[in-house]
Amino acid sequence: MRVWRVLFANYLLCAILAAIAGLVVVGGTNAADLSLADSYLLPLVACVVIGGTSIFGGRGGYAGTIIGALILTVLTGLLTLLDVSEPIKQLRGDHPLAGGGLRAFDGMIGGSPPP
Repeated sequence: MRVWRVLFANYLLCAILAAIAGLVVVGGTNAADLSLADSYLLPLVACVVIGGTSIFGGRGGYAGTIIGALILTVLTGLLTLLDVSEPIKQLRGDHPLAGGGLRAFDGMIGGSPPP
């Protein structure tokens, strides 16, 4: 019975924080659209992957995710400072995910299995 209450509280807290984040994004752009935050999806997942969390499940931590976010922030600033074109800047979020996907594909065709 107690597990159900904790699970419900976690989902409720997640929903409240997601609603607040949505209001902050809409407030910053003065527009509401379903695809407003699509550009944040791959960089967010890349932060988690760079931080050391496996995309196949397993263990991860807050500290690694924060470090991954800092690395991507510094990398974005460096690319802006070097006046790199926008398509190249967008690749910086996709690179860790592509590497993880290739590693999974290698495990499926007979290579080493993913951890």
